[in-house]
Amino acid sequence: MFDTNTVSDIIRGDEMVLRHVERLDPRRCCVSAVTAGEVAYGLARRPDATRLHRLTHAVMDHLEVLPWDRETAQRYGRLRASQERHGLPLGALDMMIAAHALTCERTLVTSDQAFATIKGLEVRNFRIG
Repeated sequence: MFDTNTVSDIIRGDEMVLRHVERLDPRRCCVSAVTAGEVAYGLARRPDATRLHRLTHAVMDHLEVLPWDRETAQRYGRLRASQERHGLPLGALDMMIAAHALTCERTLVTSDQAFATIKGLEVRNFRIG
């Protein structure tokens, strides 16, 4: 499951990230509906950036968007409460993405080190070797 920053890296053509992505089974590559929303928001903020829109749609059209469901919502609630109790809060959207990855049993591909505080979440960073 790609986090928003990984999708941005792919769109920008980050060579290191692309080398990792090229080794993946494309049928296993996905994003959370939350990430899809963040990407859509980024595009909406730049309506005249036609090249960016074209590149973004080309990438997003090849990624499965996993829907947010009741089970994920329940996981989010428990995860957020636990993180806050332990003094390890994340931003709400990041917490939603983490809960989604946990529920779907997916590795989260991100360069955001804040996700390392989530117990049980498998994280990979494609920006490093």
